[in-house]
Amino acid sequence: MDFILKIVFNVFIPLFALGIVVFVHELGHFVVARRNGITVEVFSVGFGPRITGFNKKGTDYRISLIPFGGYVKFFGDDIEDEKARSLSGGFYAASPFIRTKACVAGPAMNILFGFLLYCVVAITGKPVLTTELTTVVGGLPDNSPAMNAGMMAGDRILSISGRKVSSWKEVVNSIVLSSEETLDIRFERDAITKNLLITPIMDEKFGVRRIGILPMEKIAVWKVLEKSPAEKAGLKKGDQIVSLNGKQVTQWDSLLKEVADSQGKILSIGIIRDGRELKLDVIPQMNAEIGRVTIGFIRHYEFELMHPNPFKEVWNDIRNIFMTLRALIMKKVSAKGLAGPVGIIQIMGQYASIGFIYFISVLAMISINLGIINLFPIPVLDGGHILLNSVEQLRGKALGKRTMAVIQNIFVVLLIGLILLVTYNDVLRWVKPWFSKEKVEEKVDVNK
Repeated sequence: MDFILKIVFNVFIPLFALGIVVFVHELGHFVVARRNGITVEVFSVGFGPRITGFNKKGTDYRISLIPFGGYVKFFGDDIEDEKARSLSGGFYAASPFIRTKACVAGPAMNILFGFLLYCVVAITGKPVLTTELTTVVGGLPDNSPAMNAGMMAGDRILSISGRKVSSWKEVVNSIVLSSEETLDIRFERDAITKNLLITPIMDEKFGVRRIGILPMEKIAVWKVLEKSPAEKAGLKKGDQIVSLNGKQVTQWDSLLKEVADSQGKILSIGIIRDGRELKLDVIPQMNAEIGRVTIGFIRHYEFELMHPNPFKEVWNDIRNIFMTLRALIMKKVSAKGLAGPVGIIQIMGQYASIGFIYFISVLAMISINLGIINLFPIPVLDGGHILLNSVEQLRGKALGKRTMAVIQNIFVVLLIGLILLVTYNDVLRWVKPWFSKEKVEEKVDVNK
């Protein structure tokens, strides 16, 4: 049963949802084309062989075998056909302006669909980890660029290269998607505003740049495991861990590292219980099941119900697309950091497993990304058709059929090559964990 559920959440639900995004896109093309006199030969829900359907006003409305997405087929849309521009109701017989409207409609529907999904999120509310709402640094890995530059735990980041940040997601995006060689980080320490210049380093595994900072976290105990070192030491549910061997604890990963490096030596843990600060001595032990030294408790995660502004969410998604494009051109982001079809399905599967509202959020982002990217002035994309239509409008005549066919064929090959590249990276990211011995034991309390 677990295996079946994993297949449903990680494959079928993401594929079906992606199909809805594609269907919405094609619906935009269909509606505008029909209203402007372009004949639509086929409007299909799904791909592959026709199962059933009906014909009305020259359009075959069909349900096809593969129930993911859909497509529209315009009458007279073969540019190499000598009669294409003289066929009544044909796509190329329509004026460049009308063809442009039909092309714009698909991406516009995707953006509108994404906005409506964000409206659902705003009305319903989305639980967000409190660590995502801070810009305070909680940990810095040894020899990281941030540590070497002088940043410290407790620093509150205000802006990165002039871009104000108000959440940890914005901090990460401003670093990962930056195109500057060196980042000017403005932060607050002890009520004093300071600046540091930090040069990020490339994370070869993920293909993005990092400076090595982690958000400040409140570490509280959700559950103490039976017969564990934590239980023996007297740790209880609700305790907040604030120090380890006299050193302030502000980051979960840092705590794990300190425990793992203890090699069975006694650790003095400072906790807050019912408003009182206490000290407990605990001796970590090797946990054979997860393959590392632990003290035996599951942390408690705190959430806050947020109602994000749909307009701001759409704007952030659009801005991130162009920041990513600029970073790619400037070689500040590697192609390894891009997700293709397999990667998108993986991401959607993860969010589907977490909860419906998280899945809706990522679906909105994907719909907006599809809409904006399709507007890029690249032949074979909607934006490419818009560009060619605009050239035709300005010239007063169309480009030669052979010229247009060659341009489209070249970009088809390039697009297929890009898809194959990102899919290869997706598969590598998917396969590598199968050969890793690392196991993670983290449980989330969503009932706070």
